[in-house]
Amino acid sequence: MSKSVAAAAIIIAMILLLNLFGGRESIGAGIFKDSILLIKYWGGTGEDHISIARSKYEHLRERGENVIWYGDSIDIKDADAVLMQQKLPDGKYTLTFVDGHEHQVNSEQLVKLLTLMLEKRTK
Repeated sequence: MSKSVAAAAIIIAMILLLNLFGGRESIGAGIFKDSILLIKYWGGTGEDHISIARSKYEHLRERGENVIWYGDSIDIKDADAVLMQQKLPDGKYTLTFVDGHEHQVNSEQLVKLLTLMLEKRTK
């Protein structure tokens, strides 16, 4: 079994256990960040980051969160590409990037980043 598959299995097991014993609110950005660190430690690729982010997206969507997934139409080699956006209750957005880092922005910054991403894609 490859290191990436082992890491994914561990991450899925952690999410399932937290859902089972800790309730829905126990799963947040912490487990996502820990998962990215685990993948980086084991030498994971950008595709692994996308897989983890996709799992987080699915979880947030199931909870009824306001999230949008861009991962199906981006260049995974572009570290500035936005995988996912999540609208927060205060009107700001948390963006998840290809390399796994997250950044909080306001709506004006969001439009600028997404415009840059679209411009890169059309070149």
